[in-house]
Amino acid sequence: MTATRSVALLFVGLFLLSFGSSIMGNALFPPGTSSIIDSNYLETFGGAQSSQIYYAFLKPSDRMTISLQGNDSAGVLHVTISRYPGQELVLNRTSIGKMFAIFTVEERGTYVINAAFVPSNSEHYLVNETNTVTGNAPADYLWLGEVLTAVGAALSIGSFLVRGRRRSIAAPHETTTPPPPDEVPGVWKNFVLMLKTDLFQGRKVFFAIPIFLAIAYSAGRFLPSLLPLSSTITSPDLADLFSPSLSPYNDWLNVFPVVVALAAYSFSYERDSRVLRSTMLNPIGARTLFFAKLTSMIVVVEVPVILGILLTITQFDPSLLAKSPLVVLQNAPEWLLVYLVYGLVMIGLTILPAVYFTKPVYAFVVPIFIVLLVGTEGFGLRGLLPWQIWTIQGTSPLSSLTFQGGFDIGAFVGAALPVLAFAFVLGLLSVIAFSVQDKE
Repeated sequence: MTATRSVALLFVGLFLLSFGSSIMGNALFPPGTSSIIDSNYLETFGGAQSSQIYYAFLKPSDRMTISLQGNDSAGVLHVTISRYPGQELVLNRTSIGKMFAIFTVEERGTYVINAAFVPSNSEHYLVNETNTVTGNAPADYLWLGEVLTAVGAALSIGSFLVRGRRRSIAAPHETTTPPPPDEVPGVWKNFVLMLKTDLFQGRKVFFAIPIFLAIAYSAGRFLPSLLPLSSTITSPDLADLFSPSLSPYNDWLNVFPVVVALAAYSFSYERDSRVLRSTMLNPIGARTLFFAKLTSMIVVVEVPVILGILLTITQFDPSLLAKSPLVVLQNAPEWLLVYLVYGLVMIGLTILPAVYFTKPVYAFVVPIFIVLLVGTEGFGLRGLLPWQIWTIQGTSPLSSLTFQGGFDIGAFVGAALPVLAFAFVLGLLSVIAFSVQDKE
């Protein structure tokens, strides 16, 4: 097994280990019980039937209670709960005067709740309807987390054993011959070669593991969703039910230090350890090398974000995903947009200190200290901090649990534009600083 295959095996093992750990962590160590309560009235005039429809995402650890009571002791109350799609009936309850029903979920999925009231005569009646959903840990996926964790641990340990065995065998002496002048790669081939080298031989790809773990764990709480269908809406947007429990502030605290460490390792550490100097002895331009390393950072930061969000959304309702994938993934582009821009800002804020400082400790401490200082003291800049913008204009509208959405891409980009521009300027300064320093 070659070194590249060994690295790939270890990476896959750690990826599965982190994914399984995130699922098990959500199942075993929930952040707390969450409750959703919606209350309204079923009002009738002239003896006409009144009804209310709800859509809900529920899992086996969730419990729904339905309470109906009004001023018509002889009126008929009827509640049905069906599994969507297919409308498989899982609860059918009829009562006179008042009703109190408890629905314990047996299978994860999307459910349709229909409450109807038929008055006893033609008078005006009012029935108070209250739906409460109490949710806890997604324990139904515990087995999946255990399987993924076991497979990931086995692959990781196996890669270490293979690497140890390879080191114990003396490799034959190999000689390398430089390519003829007409076979020296061009700028594009140099870029691809340096990108591959930076990701795998430079081991930058392993920084993706903690980023993926942070996103998958944060997004995988699978909170219950309950949405009343307004009488003005004929085709509800079921994708609003599938809202990852991502928290910009907590995600920033978890991911930003990893990005800072990645930037410091990619530039400041390699400069301090003379790795960049030896690389520059090859016929590779400073800008080609810089953009290869920058692209490597973007891949390491953004790919685990994409995988974490998509894998989480696809786990919400597997049966609905298999039949109508576009319904489940309909809001995925908005979630990805919010967090991909989030990652680009992180990279922009960390790359200049990593290029400028020759000591890795400064490259790591300075950006974290500045962001922490602005977050605590403000200086009139607190409103421009990424996690505040992303909460107000990004994840809050996406998690509002109202049909018809509410996420405004234009408003989000407009609010994020100042910090995006600032990160872009820092990136341009980094190119200049890197080119000048590598010529010294």
